[in-house]
Amino acid sequence: MLNKINDMKGNTEKQDQSLLKRIMDKKGLIFIIGGILIRLFILVFYYFIHAIDPGRGWGDVGINFKSSYIYPPLTMVLLDFFEIISFGMVEVFAFWAFLLDILTMLMFYFVLKNFKIPKREYVFGLFMINPFLFLNNSFSLENCGYHITDAIFFFFLFMALILYNRENSWNKYLFYLFLALSATAKLYTLPIVGFFFLKYIIEKNWKEMKIFLFTTIPILLIFLVLPIFYWDNYLQLYSFWNQRGE
Repeated sequence: MLNKINDMKGNTEKQDQSLLKRIMDKKGLIFIIGGILIRLFILVFYYFIHAIDPGRGWGDVGINFKSSYIYPPLTMVLLDFFEIISFGMVEVFAFWAFLLDILTMLMFYFVLKNFKIPKREYVFGLFMINPFLFLNNSFSLENCGYHITDAIFFFFLFMALILYNRENSWNKYLFYLFLALSATAKLYTLPIVGFFFLKYIIEKNWKEMKIFLFTTIPILLIFLVLPIFYWDNYLQLYSFWNQRGE
């Protein structure tokens, strides 16, 4: 009888250990779910604090909602689009900012997948709960922590990285297209566009150069060059964007 009791205790302990091991094996998934739930909670928190204090500012969300001419043209066009589909309500605009924030975070998983990063669920889970990223991109006690212009930039950049180094020719066209769009949304990746141009000249890879020029040049002309002819003081904005890190 005593042996049976000991066996039962042993089996229970093994089951508990097995359950704990299964949970620990899924810690990447737990981190991912936790990161999403935290962001959902913060969205509700923002709506709550602004409901009880309507005079509270909306931070960058409020600034972007009013559409001031302090961003590159492509970003301004997209901000105007989101303002239109917000129907004049900053609360709806904040919801679009939240969706873009979540979307770009989830896209990072496919970036890891494309680069064949080992244990990518765990890496992505840590990315989702990274407190520095969360405090910089999503959270603010004072107003609203979303940065929709950063999310727009990361959307284009992550799309490019998801399509990077794929053999299909259409994927190559799309890679350069999204890379160019990221460079015109914010100027951070403009040097990378220049890098590919020099790379293909040095390597004399004219086939790749043709694809590169066909996709990047029209985007750069439309959103970075043509505004010189119709936007007052446009060239001075380059210095301003450089100071702001746009």
